[in-house]
Amino acid sequence: MDRQKLEKFFSSRNGSAIFPVLANLYYDQKLYKYATKVCELGLSEDPNNLEGKYIFAKSLLIQGKVYEAEKVLCDIIKKCPYHLYSNLLLIQVLEELNRDKRIIKKYISTAYAMYHHHPLINQYYNNYFKINKKLKNNKNSKPNKDSISKTNNSVNNFVYNSKLATVTMYKLLYTQKKYDHALAVLNILVKNPNHAKYAKSEIKKINLKLGSQ
Repeated sequence: MDRQKLEKFFSSRNGSAIFPVLANLYYDQKLYKYATKVCELGLSEDPNNLEGKYIFAKSLLIQGKVYEAEKVLCDIIKKCPYHLYSNLLLIQVLEELNRDKRIIKKYISTAYAMYHHHPLINQYYNNYFKINKKLKNNKNSKPNKDSISKTNNSVNNFVYNSKLATVTMYKLLYTQKKYDHALAVLNILVKNPNHAKYAKSEIKKINLKLGSQ
């Protein structure tokens, strides 16, 4: 079904379950305000449509509305704890907003209980639980600079796993003024033919930002 047909159908039935399809189409075409509006209208009629909520959260994020997106993602997981992609995106958002680690660990634990075979969930779990356990066991030993550096590098590599390196995540990091992290995402996106042109342009902008710091 093409966009015009979807738009016509949606205009006559805002509450139709088809609204996430139209919103996602707008999102893919970078029409983020349209995607947001469709989600708002659709969710006003069908507030429990989780896929609609997820697209709504992504659309908010890419427009820099991080706190609103966080609220939507939390609501999705409250209603459906096993929604994998909402869990992954929320954990990343919570990290970037520097939320209490106890809150982040709570969501990681829930996700791990259901998706312990998922590589990215495993990495989150290892980062927050197994590393902490090692630190606790070695609390009396003096950490050296090399071990701290290795830990920081592994965290950065894990956070910017290619599965989460999206334009949405880049926009989030940019609005948070975490330019070095945003650059790490762009360095992954530039390898994707669909995003290479955009990523190259943004890399120049980020390098100027970093150079002025």
